Amino acid sequence: MDAHDGCKMAKNEFFSANACICAIFVVSLQPKQNYTDMSKGQFAVASPELTGLTENVTGEVINIRNNPFLGEEIAIRASDGSIYFGASKYFHSI
Repeated sequence: MDAHDGCKMAKNEFFSANACICAIFVVSLQPKQNYTDMSKGQFAVASPELTGLTENVTGEVINIRNNPFLGEEIAIRASDGSIYFGASKYFHSI
């Protein structure tokens, strides 16, 4: 049995070649579900791994959304007006 058995073959109009549309790829695009205890208006700390700075950055949570590739994505606004956003694993609430 081939890894692509059961795939639907589709003609790619840009490259004039056959492309395999696999169910495996479609399933992998399902959104990751990571629910944090944070909500808009709370304060959170962003990790230096995300910001590229030497210290943690504290700011107000301004947006929380479900990114289909990262899972839960959080955005904070620091006191200097800078906005940092990324996967929830780089943030923790205060």
